[in-house]
This record gives sequence, C-alpha cells and structure tokens, in this order.
Amino acid sequence: MPPLQLKLTRGLALFDCQDHHAILGIPINADAKVIRRRYLKIARKLHPDSVAAGVDKDMASTILSKLVNPSYEFLSSSSQLEEYNILLKLVAQRYSQDQNRYPLSSDQAKQLLQSNDVEKAYQELVTSVAEQQFDTLGQYSGITETLSEINLIYLYRQDGPAVKPSPAAQVANPRASQPVVPAKQPRAAASGAPQAPSAPARSTMGSMGVNSRSTMSGQEDSSRRINYDLVDQYCRRAEELISKACYLEAVRELKEVVEGNNPIDPNNSKVYTLLGDIYKEHMKQPVMAKPFYMKALKSDPDNAALQQKLSSLAPSTPKQSKATKSSPGKGKASDGGADKKKFGFLNFLSRKK
Repeated sequence: MPPLQLKLTRGLALFDCQDHHAILGIPINADAKVIRRRYLKIARKLHPDSVAAGVDKDMASTILSKLVNPSYEFLSSSSQLEEYNILLKLVAQRYSQDQNRYPLSSDQAKQLLQSNDVEKAYQELVTSVAEQQFDTLGQYSGITETLSEINLIYLYRQDGPAVKPSPAAQVANPRASQPVVPAKQPRAAASGAPQAPSAPARSTMGSMGVNSRSTMSGQEDSSRRINYDLVDQYCRRAEELISKACYLEAVRELKEVVEGNNPIDPNNSKVYTLLGDIYKEHMKQPVMAKPFYMKALKSDPDNAALQQKLSSLAPSTPKQSKATKSSPGKGKASDGGADKKKFGFLNFLSRKK
C-alpha cells in the first residue's frame, strides 16, 4: 500500500484500478523484455546503494519498494495479467459511458484524445513523459498521473470508435464550427425584403435555443441511459470469480454496478440476486443475503424464484409453535405428578394414625 503522498488520484485511479504501467512509465502494450529493461533502469536509479547525490534516499526507497517493485512483480505474472487486461477493458468502457464526469487534466491526454494516429501518438507521448518521471522525485506522482490519463485515453480509443472526442474536445471539432445559418443570411439580404434580416435573426436565436436544449437533453438522456452490455460484462466477471471461490472480489465487482457514487444500474435485479446468492449459498451468511434479495424483488416483484429465495431465509416457526404447545402439556403432567405425590403422602400419614 503506497503512502498517501504517492497515491494516484487521476487516470485509472478514478476507477479504483492501479495503473502498473504508468508506475513503471511503459506503454500498456509493452512486452516482457521492455518491462524488465525499464524496471532494471529504475531500480539502479532508486536503489539506496546507487542513488544519485542530492536525491532523497527515503523517498527513493519508498517509491521503489511500495510502487515499482510490486508493479513489476504484478506485470511479470501471466496469471494476474489475464484478469488485469479484462479489468482494463471494463475501465475503458466505464469511462466511455461516463466520460463527462471525468475531465482530463493533462494536455498530453487531451492531445491523444484528438489524435488521428492513436498508436503513434500514444507511443511518443508515453516515451516523452516517462523520460522525466524519475528526474525529480517530488514530481513523480504528478508525472505518473499524467501517464495514467494517457493510458486511460488510449484504452478508450482502442475499444471505442475511431474518433469519439469528449465534450472538451468538441470545441476543436470541425463540425461544431460549421455555421449553417450565416450561409443563408446573404441570400436573405439580397432579396431586398425588409423582414428578411430580422426573420433569420429570430430563426437563428430560436434554432440555437432548440439546439442547446436538445443537446442538453441528449446529454442527460445519455447519462441516464444504462449500458446493459457493460452490466453483463460485470456479471460474467463476477461469475468467473465465483467459480474460482473469489467471493469478496465477486461482491466488489457486482457492487460496482449497483452501489457507489456513480452506479451503472442501481436497480438491476440480476445483480442483486447474484449478491444474495453469494452471501447465502457460498459465504453462508443469510442475514447479509436478505437485503439484496429484497432489493431484487423490489425491482422484479413478480419473480416467483426470488420470492422463494426470500421466503427460505425466514426462520421456520412450526417447530417452535409445537414446542410451545407441548411445553404446557409437560407442565400439566409434572403438576399432576406433584399432586399424586402430595395426596399419596397425606394418605400415608392418615394410615399411620
């Protein structure tokens, strides 16, 4: 766990994903040789025995032990890389859905967002930024966050359409600068009609108002629109984790869909049902499963299977009622036995007299 002053807050970190490539300053598609070569170069630069004069040795040792070494070990593990690549694709799709909420801070990431040749621009940007990553350790976090933003946009451009600029890039979009109305204004002025200048002006203002409102409503609709394909990917990812007995990780994946500050689909019955099944069937915690089944049933009230699962969590009372019914009988029997003993003792005394 890196210390707070070295914790990343931009790029992939916005989606609770550690950017191991940005920490090492390498492209996401770097092969094993490039990764090892870069790691050895960093290790020689930050190791206490070879660190340059004037460099904060404690900071260098912390970066090496808490960030660089764990990232290198992670990227060297083929089993972890397979799952990590799936997670990166999910992050890219999540950003594609909600990119308006994650504005870019670095000029390099904005440049990559508008680039026509994504691969070439990405390699050049990562190389140029990574050259300065370890020159001044006080700027290491900021430079690494810039690299992580570049990686995020690269993943977005790889999985998304060829060119899909964010709202920040729409200013440079040539379509946004095509004035349709001004082209009509000279024709209206040439007609000589006195109402021509005022009529286009009103139509221009009206069209601008309608366009702005339609754009805003379109953005609102897109922000509310649920990406069911993305939800299904989270569910499949959770089911894979369940099959591997990684229940806590599966819960974390599913809660990403229905909970948090920016849920994808907070009313998804399937996700709530899976959460309830994990707690009930795998983790043996029916008390934890009940609220998830209730939320699932709230979204799908006619689901008979859900009703059966929820009713199976309720405590069975017939045995308790039988026990309570049988207990008074036992009490009467015991009381009757006491009476017999009592009267038997009195008869004994009477006979003795």
